Amino acid sequence: AGQTVQLTADVQVENFASKTVTWESDNDGVYVDRYGTVTTSTAATGSATITATSVYDPTVKGTATINIQ
Repeated sequence: AGQTVQLTADVQVENFASKTVTWESDNDGVYVDRYGTVTTSTAATGSATITATSVYDPTVKGTATINIQ
């Protein structure tokens, strides 16, 4: 715990739509900033599902699961 990793979202869009995504973690001990940098707190345990959601179309999402060691 207490580590940082960088995630990226490969967004395929049409008609010059925004490629911007929002990031979210389902684990309170894992923080994701607006650039996709994931930081775990020293108290974080288990795993976290990180979700990237399209700002242009919020129904489009991608996830990654991170195991905390």
